[in-house]
Amino acid sequence: PGVTLQTFAARDQALAWLDAEHAVLVNVTRRAAASGLDVHAWQLAWSLAVFFRRRGHWRDLAATQRVALAAARRLRDQNAQAYIHRELGLACAQAGRFRQARFHLRCALRLYLALGDHDGRARTHLTMGVVWDIQGYHREALSCALDALRPWPANERPPHKAVTPVTQAMTVNNLGWCHAQLGELDQARTECEHALQLSRGIGSPYGQAGTLDSLGYIHHRLGDHHQAAAYYRLAADQFGRIGELHDLAGVLSRLGDSCQAVDESAAARVAWQEAVHVLRGIHQSDADIQAKLRRLDSADGQVR
Repeated sequence: PGVTLQTFAARDQALAWLDAEHAVLVNVTRRAAASGLDVHAWQLAWSLAVFFRRRGHWRDLAATQRVALAAARRLRDQNAQAYIHRELGLACAQAGRFRQARFHLRCALRLYLALGDHDGRARTHLTMGVVWDIQGYHREALSCALDALRPWPANERPPHKAVTPVTQAMTVNNLGWCHAQLGELDQARTECEHALQLSRGIGSPYGQAGTLDSLGYIHHRLGDHHQAAAYYRLAADQFGRIGELHDLAGVLSRLGDSCQAVDESAAARVAWQEAVHVLRGIHQSDADIQAKLRRLDSADGQVR
C-alpha cells in the first residue's frame, strides 16, 4: 500500500533509471538477504545481471551474485544456483580470477545436468569458452563451443529444456569467432554468416550485433578493411540501440583500427574518441584507446 510502480515509455528511460539507481539496487539486494527475504534477494540479483553485463559493471555483478548464491543455497533452489554460478563464472573471468571462474562454471554444469536443462548447460559451455578466450586459449574456447552443440548425454534422462534458437545462434557465432582467432578465416566467415542468418531469423538484436562484430573482425583479418568497417558500424548501431555499452566500446575500438588500416585517420580518430566517451561513461579504463590516439597524433605530426 502506498507504493507506485514506476513505468518507462522507452528502453533509454529504463536504462537511465538503472544508471542512476544501480548502486542503490546493489544495497537493496544485500538488505533483502540480510532481512531474510531470500527469494527477493536472488531475484533482484537476477533482474540486474543483464544490465550489469551490458554496462560492464563486473564488480557489481559479482557482488550481487554472491549474495544471490547464499540466498539460493538457503532456499535449496537448484535452478537459481545453476544460473548464479554461471553469472559468477563470467564476473570472475572479467576480473581475471580464472580459477574461480572455472570452479563456478563446473558447478553450473553439474547442476544443469542434474536438472535436465540442456539450454543452461549449453550456455555454460559458451561462458567457459569466453573464459578461455579472455586468456588467449582459443583452441580450448573452440572446444567449449563444440561442447555446447553436442547432444544430451545418452546415459542421462532426456532433458526437460531443449537448447533455444537464441543459444544456437550464439553458439554458431562463437564457433566462428574462435576459428577467426585461430586464423581459420574461411571457416570463420562461413560460421558467422550462418549465425547472422539465424539471429536475424529469430529477431535477436544482441545476437545480430555480436555476429556483425565477429564478421568485422574476420574481414579485417582478411585485409578487406572497408567491409570490416561496414560490419563494425552496423554492430555499433545495434549495440548502441540495446544499451550494450561494454561491447560497443570494443566495436568502436576495432572500427578505428580498420579505418586506420586504409589511412582514414579522421574516421579512426572519431571512432576512438567515441570509444573513450563510452568507457568513461561506464567508469572503465580507456588507456589502450588513449594510446592509439597518441600514436595517431604522433603519426599526423610527422606527416605534417
